[in-house]
Amino acid sequence: MWPAQATTRRAFTRNPSRPPDPVQILFAGKLSRTKGASWLMKALARIDAPDWHLTLVGGGSGEEQEEVLQAAARLGERVTVTGPIDQSALAARMRKAHIFVLPSFFEGLPLVLLEALASGCRLVATALPGVREFFEAIPDPALRLVALPPMADIETPDPNGAGDFIARLATKLSDQLNAAIETPIPDLSAYGRLLASYTWDGVFRTVEAVYDWARSGKK
Repeated sequence: MWPAQATTRRAFTRNPSRPPDPVQILFAGKLSRTKGASWLMKALARIDAPDWHLTLVGGGSGEEQEEVLQAAARLGERVTVTGPIDQSALAARMRKAHIFVLPSFFEGLPLVLLEALASGCRLVATALPGVREFFEAIPDPALRLVALPPMADIETPDPNGAGDFIARLATKLSDQLNAAIETPIPDLSAYGRLLASYTWDGVFRTVEAVYDWARSGKK
């Protein structure tokens, strides 16, 4: 195992002490419409209680980034914008967060969700196919899925469905905010086996098993 890999694997771990005062929400991704960042700002604007603070991690460009930053500015001191940060800094942010939110409209299985889960975060994410398939075996309140709006194309939501989507996102965020107040650190033991397969050790075991299978087939 290379040292950088070992460091990354150890970085995303749980912090046993994180009082929810306020509840810490984390978004990490491109500040763009495809990642749902603008819709997230609008959903949070509807939530007054319990008290929350959003850390917005990531960068972007042009009109879309400016749209997100302006929406964040309207929420005042309840939002901190960090810009792009490295993996170790992101891991530190995750250890402080209670909720990780990714309202993206187009993804496979975002590894950032697994990193946040390993760090002890509750999750709010859009019900993308890869996310649904990964988590469907474990119906657990650590994850709240938000139904996608009607889509104009593969990664662009139809503007006519934006209002309903924002309302659904606000509802799921409120559910997790209240859950974080009641139980700041959720029981994630049910996810242990799933997460283990995505560590470097787990990936190595998978590759090794495929290699052994291929060798046996050639004999």
